[in-house]
Amino acid sequence: MKKWDYILIASLTIISVVWIIIILRGQSSGEKVIVKLNDKVIYTALLNEDSEYLIKTGNDYNNLVIKDGEAYIDDANCKGLDCVRMGHISRDGESIICIPHSVIVTVESDKDNNIDFVSE
Repeated sequence: MKKWDYILIASLTIISVVWIIIILRGQSSGEKVIVKLNDKVIYTALLNEDSEYLIKTGNDYNNLVIKDGEAYIDDANCKGLDCVRMGHISRDGESIICIPHSVIVTVESDKDNNIDFVSE
């Protein structure tokens, strides 16, 4: 590789890192967690208050934990346990979805964040 190839690779890497930082800083922290079962809201909690909620329908369950400003599902009896592996969420718009149990856990903010980008 030549000198200009290294310069191009380094430049693209720097631009990518800066772009990722800009995007992540644009996301605001969420304030509340909303749990929907079959598209109906069944539970709402503040993200800054530690709690635990068992989402149960018949023999199906998902255990939602809210701790240290993050929400996550730590236990479930669905096939594959994808909802457990989705990890912790805390930013506005992030979700955990359990398709077999029709459960959606979403972090929302009361702030108005309708603007995606500003163009001049």
